[in-house]
Amino acid sequence: MSYRAILMSALGAGAGAGALAPTAAPTTSRYRVDQTVEQVVDASAMGGGEQRQRFTVSTFLTLTLADTAGGKTVHAVVDSMRGDSTTPVPPAVLDSARGVALHGFVMSGGRLADVKPLTPTALEPQLTGVVRQLFPPVRPGAKVGDGWADTTESSSPGGGGTMSVRRVTTYKATGSETRAGVKALRIETEFTASVNGTQETPSGTATVQGTGTGKESFYLGPDGRYLGGTSSQTSKLTISGAFAPKPLPVSLTEVFTVSALR
Repeated sequence: MSYRAILMSALGAGAGAGALAPTAAPTTSRYRVDQTVEQVVDASAMGGGEQRQRFTVSTFLTLTLADTAGGKTVHAVVDSMRGDSTTPVPPAVLDSARGVALHGFVMSGGRLADVKPLTPTALEPQLTGVVRQLFPPVRPGAKVGDGWADTTESSSPGGGGTMSVRRVTTYKATGSETRAGVKALRIETEFTASVNGTQETPSGTATVQGTGTGKESFYLGPDGRYLGGTSSQTSKLTISGAFAPKPLPVSLTEVFTVSALR
């Protein structure tokens, strides 16, 4: 779930790719991505108390990669998207994601350069975030024992605002094991992040700023294909705007669990 989705939920309540080896034919994979979000909003400045919310959204999608000049094209199709009973997004909105196609491009070094839906959708921030989760930046040719660092900056426009995230990550290739029937490289990371931007919400224009820390563990096949993993991030944010006399503190924890499906 993106920062934008969390912000919309909070105020409406009243307030990372492996290096891909060239292939002659397109490759297709299916994934399940579970996103669990837990947030605490201190709405005292708006005359409210502490607001707590926890929910999970599961997305199933089919991903096809095809060789092209300078890298690979990415074509993802959402098979389904559903939430648990506490998810603030209405089931009908999640159902509307079925069949949505997204296109992107993976550079020869393995980094996902761009991804976006082919047709407009209110769920664009969530869906692009799911696809990006399948492409953590990885040093080409990484092997057990290697370590490196990487800095990424991303901007997510839409919904009347733009959210920018800068993340500094340290990587370590810690071992290997069999995943999805192949020998996979296990990579573990730790990262810090900063976020800032604006967003239109039911309570008016909001400015968001804050920092986060987290860790991730994931697996890559011999061809660089993502074979599943988990990541968690805890963020301390402030939301400010005309709707409150002073910034609202928000504590946010996000957990991604990705499973490669056969």
